[in-house]
Amino acid sequence: LGMELRLGPGPNEYLVYGVTPEQLLAEPALYRLDPPGMRAAADRYGWFVAQAHPCRPGMTRCPPALLDGVEIYNGNKRHDSHNDEAEAFCRENGLIGLSGSDFHEWEDLARGGLALEEAVFSAAELLRLLRAGRFTVLRAP
Repeated sequence: LGMELRLGPGPNEYLVYGVTPEQLLAEPALYRLDPPGMRAAADRYGWFVAQAHPCRPGMTRCPPALLDGVEIYNGNKRHDSHNDEAEAFCRENGLIGLSGSDFHEWEDLARGGLALEEAVFSAAELLRLLRAGRFTVLRAP
């Protein structure tokens, strides 16, 4: 289970992995948190948090200390996500780079993603591979 979450009134969105249904019931107003509050929840539950498309116009880069990773490739062709800038931000701050297709229309299908080094059967296994960088970032040609 994972989610893309917009916090508070701002435009920034975050990718959160390792969430359980029970945790979502215990934290019904995650969208009201600010980034430090989200980091506290992530630390409490062991979640992996990455900022989605941090360099897209109108976004504000989250302080790196509050993140585990950054989406370095966003495959949505209708948005200028400045993927090269996101990758540089990620590298400069020692974060883990992720990729996503940002699937909203059929043309977005499979334009990004991660190829994991081994099969995943639980959230704990996914988090272990993400934190260890045991995946390949996929990008559309």
